[in-house]
Amino acid sequence: MNKQTITIAGLMLLLGLGAGYMFAPSSPDMQAKQGDVKKVLFYRNPMNPGHYITRTRQR
Repeated sequence: MNKQTITIAGLMLLLGLGAGYMFAPSSPDMQAKQGDVKKVLFYRNPMNPGHYITRTRQR
C-alpha cells in the first residue's frame, strides 16, 4: 500500500467518526426512556409467518 492510500483511508476514517458524532442523538429526550415499555400486540412465528398469536401469555 502506498502512502497516498493510507492517508486517504485515515482521512475517511476521521470523516466517518466526525459524522457519527454529529448525527448521534445527544440529548436524553431523543433516546428511549426506560419507563416507556411498549405492549406486545401479537407474536408472529418467524419460521411460519401465517401462524401468529394475538393473546398474551400470563405467567
